[in-house]
Amino acid sequence: MSNINIAYFSQPAVAPHQNMMLAYLKENHSHEYTIREVKIPRGKGVFDQAWTVMKVMHFCLFHREDVLYFSGFVSARYAYLAYALGHRRWVYHSQDWIFDRKDFRAQLERVVVRNAPAVIWNEHIRARAARKVSGRRSAIHVVPTYLPIAYTLPDPCPNLREKIKNNGIQCSDQTAIVFAGGYSEARMSKYLVAAFEKVDENCVLVFTGSERVPRPWPRNVMDLGELSYKEMLSVVSASDIGILLYDYKKSFGNRIQQPGRLTEYLRAGLSVISTPFPVAKRIERELDSYICVNGYDVEELRVALKSLCSTVCVRRNNRSRIITYAVDNLGYERAAKKVISEIIENHLNDN
Repeated sequence: MSNINIAYFSQPAVAPHQNMMLAYLKENHSHEYTIREVKIPRGKGVFDQAWTVMKVMHFCLFHREDVLYFSGFVSARYAYLAYALGHRRWVYHSQDWIFDRKDFRAQLERVVVRNAPAVIWNEHIRARAARKVSGRRSAIHVVPTYLPIAYTLPDPCPNLREKIKNNGIQCSDQTAIVFAGGYSEARMSKYLVAAFEKVDENCVLVFTGSERVPRPWPRNVMDLGELSYKEMLSVVSASDIGILLYDYKKSFGNRIQQPGRLTEYLRAGLSVISTPFPVAKRIERELDSYICVNGYDVEELRVALKSLCSTVCVRRNNRSRIITYAVDNLGYERAAKKVISEIIENHLNDN
């Protein structure tokens, strides 16, 4: 097989999973693919967007044999240009769900998904729904949003318990630290805080993110504010329990989740409480330190918190077993290898 040129249009990203395929290709296929990254501009700068449009046009007009790889729904406008210019070798890869919206971006993505030579989504049910909604004839490939097996998490934050104490919260070595990420309505944070108000004092709830927990903070709840991705992961690594709640009653995208945060928690050895999206229900059957909850029932959430907080305090050696489970079952490479082989080496190479 001759060398294949790939122009990868990467989305503006904070977390690695947003451009994980780019990292995978560079790590595993650099000897057979020539990969050029084109960064999609952040924000609404007219010059930057026009420059990106010109790059797409250049590839479509002068590099007809190159594979154009568009990552994320923010790339849909540029993917549409590849379609309009008749480029035969391009891929659209989404890890989001915006079809619930009624705006122009959702309508544009429908056209892109319907006409792309190859499409990748991050979850099987989402992929089937996207195919149906867009009217696409051929199947959509699936690569779940997992961390690669080789990915190394940063060391645990060395002074997290000291920071907690400095906020006037009791925190001993036996205190279970519950990591909740950012505070938001979509993440059902108000239910979580309400549930935590009557949880025993042997656990602390920690938020990080740009949207802050309303003051006054309830007992044993604190907010570290917005952190860099690496700083956030170091706090995760120093925690005991991770929370993944999504307001799913009115949102298909929240109900059928495949969050990148999931494998970050499990690869750090955390026990997890989450709403019942499909992969969560499977993991709950296979891992006794994973609990699915309704999310809207504060008392059920409180019981789950108490159960896991008491468990992690006496069974901290569970972490290695959770990490092993994540490495064995939730690695990015297996699905990525299969899909890339099917799409680039077979399907697109024949066009």
